[in-house]
Amino acid sequence: MIISLGGHELLQKFGHVSNTSISTFLQIISNIIIRSVIQRIKCSIFWGAIVDESTDVSNVSQFITYVRFIENGEIITLFLVTRPLGSEGQTALNLHQTFVIMAQSYYLNIAFLAGMYDNGAASIVGIKTGIITRIKIDFPEVEPTHCVAHRFNFASEDSINNEDVIELKYAENMCLRL
Repeated sequence: MIISLGGHELLQKFGHVSNTSISTFLQIISNIIIRSVIQRIKCSIFWGAIVDESTDVSNVSQFITYVRFIENGEIITLFLVTRPLGSEGQTALNLHQTFVIMAQSYYLNIAFLAGMYDNGAASIVGIKTGIITRIKIDFPEVEPTHCVAHRFNFASEDSINNEDVIELKYAENMCLRL
């Protein structure tokens, strides 16, 4: 696979002598895959970003980016990158800066960003300073879309907390005790 993606020259420099060999090897593979994804996006011209922020088990805030594009008439969704957010955390300004730097580092032109999929968090969609609001200042044609999975999750939470459902759960528990 690595040779087919054009990474064989990187492997020639790879030595198996240090305790960081696995990390280096994984970084080489990651770079090859990212290069392939970027080439595919550029063939599509327009692209979309699916963004989210999360704190991992080591308490590090991460910014996650997936990309969507059209290839041979088919919508393709691929993982692109996870970037640490650093000490600035999950603020809208930091998310915006991280996204712009990520796009620039991969030569993805934000002018061709057709849409962004979001989780509904204020730092992402906030009307005054959210990342999408900031991007739309320079690129007003970017179309935000609230992620279906997140909408479903919110709807599920709302329905579980509905008074009628709470009464049904209470009645069910009473029946189970009998």
